[in-house]
Amino acid sequence: MKNLTLILILLVALILTSIGITVDLQYSRVSTDREQVKVALKFGAGDLNPHSFLHPPFFYYITFILYGVFFIIGNFFGIFPSLAAFEGFYFSDPSIFHLISRIFVLVLMVAAIIITYKIADKIFNRRTALVASFLMAISPVVIKWSHYASTDIPQ
Repeated sequence: MKNLTLILILLVALILTSIGITVDLQYSRVSTDREQVKVALKFGAGDLNPHSFLHPPFFYYITFILYGVFFIIGNFFGIFPSLAAFEGFYFSDPSIFHLISRIFVLVLMVAAIIITYKIADKIFNRRTALVASFLMAISPVVIKWSHYASTDIPQ
């Protein structure tokens, strides 16, 4: 019962950010969204150097791992009998790859709200922590950048 308010704040954040998460999946208007997906997929060729350090590379590596899990699950169910089929799946419709990355950013956003709550609770008090968490949950900037596979939320 004590954390019910925090749970409600997290639900509000999830609802507000998930509303636009599928917008322009295949043809994203945000260049970092496309870049994150392409760099993470290039790791599959064996070269784990992102060759670009404009954005923190840790996001690329985690996204690559998520794509690997997606491939393993798809391979198990016969959706991707080979790596070539997986590659062809990306070139036919990259939407699912963008969605996987965006859901990862959404999870990181929820974690950031929880961390904000914990820090504010430790430094100030519970009421301040709830207000800080709520303001972060309804922040237009946080909501907007939680829609894209971008390093703006994880940073």
